Amino acid sequence: MKEIIGIIGAGAFGSALGHAFAAAGRNVCFWARSNELVAEINNHSRNTQYMGEARFKGTPPEATINLEELVRKSSTLVYCCPSSCLNEILDQLKLLPDFANKDFVNTAKGLDLKHLCLFDQRVKTRLGTHFWKHHFSMLSGPGFAKEIIAGHPTCLTLAAKKRSTIKRLQEVLGTRFFRVYGTTDLTGVQLGGAAKNVVAIAAGIVEGLGLGMNTKAAIINLGLGEMTRLGGKLGAKALTFRGFSGMGDLVLTCTGPQSRNRLFGYHLGQGLSPQKAIEAIASTIEGIPTAKAIHELALSKKIDLPICAEVFKIVHQGKDLATGIDELLSRPQLDEWR
Repeated sequence: MKEIIGIIGAGAFGSALGHAFAAAGRNVCFWARSNELVAEINNHSRNTQYMGEARFKGTPPEATINLEELVRKSSTLVYCCPSSCLNEILDQLKLLPDFANKDFVNTAKGLDLKHLCLFDQRVKTRLGTHFWKHHFSMLSGPGFAKEIIAGHPTCLTLAAKKRSTIKRLQEVLGTRFFRVYGTTDLTGVQLGGAAKNVVAIAAGIVEGLGLGMNTKAAIINLGLGEMTRLGGKLGAKALTFRGFSGMGDLVLTCTGPQSRNRLFGYHLGQGLSPQKAIEAIASTIEGIPTAKAIHELALSKKIDLPICAEVFKIVHQGKDLATGIDELLSRPQLDEWR
């Protein structure tokens, strides 16, 4: 029986991963909610909405609108929908008899807003300790979809509780141009992927205000410090935030032209309201709900995260940009790594 990688979601990132896997000779099957999109993948081996005129290379992928069918035929499942949909999909998956022994790779970068926790903790509660320990993983890092489709070398981090799970998934997912590096620091990788989106909004605001690269570099550096402090409180390893899922993803999201979170912040810096900025981008901006979750998490843990706090107040409370920047610049100048 051939091994199939099942991709839950045929949006930009899901399509990019499917393209990379198929180009390396892997068998891929997509799940999507749109009959038209499923038909286009099955009949024409392309996804024009997210890939333009590019076609899937290598082994032609399949697609289905039936989630149960995807789970039944796939040995590994890769979740590529927005983080806001993860709980809904998990509730459907846990009812399927073929799901319990499948590897589940999450790529959604965010936090569980309802329960104010990392997604792996909800997986542990919903699906049990054995599934969480042996089958759940998080894939994160600097990976723009268009560049993966173009075949540009990309390095991401895969986190799981067991080394055996990491090794198994590295063999399934890793290719010459799509390189997968492992760690058991599941907490750090999830936090890095979530928090960097909030810092990227701040970096975009700085860019929109025309404050220059000095200021943006400071935001990135101080933002990394905030991510590391938050991670330390939740049991993550500081070294993880220097890796692909930390500094790597942070730099890409704060500076890359394809970053929706940076662009959202840029629009704010140019004078648009949060709602107008959302309408201008017309796509999911993970940093918006994550800013609220991280702010509440920081308050509950008594952690000082000034940049994340200001982003929350600007985006969710309508705080004036000039006031927020003035308050940041008025903070005491302490030791760099305090």
